[in-house]
Amino acid sequence: MTIDEKKRYLKRYKKLEDEKEILFNRYIEAQTKAEHVGASIIVSKKHGTGNQMERAVEKMMEIEAQYYQRIIEISKVLTTIENAIDKLKDGNQRVLIMHRYIEGMSWEQVAVKMHYTIRRLTQIHGEALVNIDL
Repeated sequence: MTIDEKKRYLKRYKKLEDEKEILFNRYIEAQTKAEHVGASIIVSKKHGTGNQMERAVEKMMEIEAQYYQRIIEISKVLTTIENAIDKLKDGNQRVLIMHRYIEGMSWEQVAVKMHYTIRRLTQIHGEALVNIDL
């Protein structure tokens, strides 16, 4: 993987983390709706509308499963990135990469946090990108 490819891969982290949170909220919402409609099936069967309700529950369960599957896929990518960062031997490289890609900090914020100039940070960043194994 080239340096630019590694940067692009690492930059995915924050966006995927946000997507995972949105999907998780939708998953919980779908699960809640399925449970609510499922409870309504019992009442509806008495009035002859049970099949419609059952289909609605099945559809919600399918949506729930799709959200869950995507959450798992995202989690695998996030874990791959986290493990690669953890394997960096140099502590400064590890912390810098975490600040930039996991926390989404700007160069200025990282410089203040780590007490380095931006020029020095870009050097450490370049070394980290060479050393990281994605």
